[in-house]
Amino acid sequence: MKRKSCGNIVLEDGSFHICATLTSGTIHSLKKDLQDLTINEPAVIEWRADYLMENLTEENIVEGLMLIRKTHSRTPLIFTLRKESEGGVWGLTEEELYRLRLCAAETGLLDLMDIEMSSLLTDSEKVFSYESLIRSLKSRRMLLILSYHDFTGVPDQDALIQMVQKMTEEDADITKIAVMVMGEEDMNLLKEVSARLREEPGVPHILIGMGELGVETRYNKKDFSSVLTYAYVGEKSSPGQISITDLKHLLEINKGE
Repeated sequence: MKRKSCGNIVLEDGSFHICATLTSGTIHSLKKDLQDLTINEPAVIEWRADYLMENLTEENIVEGLMLIRKTHSRTPLIFTLRKESEGGVWGLTEEELYRLRLCAAETGLLDLMDIEMSSLLTDSEKVFSYESLIRSLKSRRMLLILSYHDFTGVPDQDALIQMVQKMTEEDADITKIAVMVMGEEDMNLLKEVSARLREEPGVPHILIGMGELGVETRYNKKDFSSVLTYAYVGEKSSPGQISITDLKHLLEINKGE
């Protein structure tokens, strides 16, 4: 079984730990969303900092992380600053993304960071390298999630497997694939990819079928084996995402499969 330890939980294929995604637009609304989380305490929290519309600065990132830690000190925390081309809100340059991610890592207040694989693949075109950021994460015992998103459809099976393998080679602790499901054929393909990922050597994975037709990937433990499954708090961060309450219910009725 492929697994990683993070705080007080074990992240392994098939664990389907609920991760609550915070999409707060301001520091003030972040406070309210954190209060709402105390009603339905998730296993993991993800802060989508790219939704912070009031002023996306290093100071506000530090303030937001400190606020989350003040109210949820023991819950594993993912920091995500999603790039616009893969579903992010702000049109940040690669240099800006790197600087803000490095700032977050250096606070020592997070447990995991989600970075798109495409940022690493374009390293040769930039004046910096993600190697130093990844070293900063690893030295603080933070886990690296490398992710890939396709909002237009589902690439072929071999392309997805090769992407996961490349992420593993780039020192990912968890790999994440999120693709848009357009029909039954796409779902069947994702089931085949999931079966292959269970058998492939490497690290724990997350496989998400976005859109209403892909919701099953978020709770079906028979055909899928993600380490995390995401629920929204406030605003959805991806098509097909469902609330914590609904997700808990679906996982409960599917736990025996």
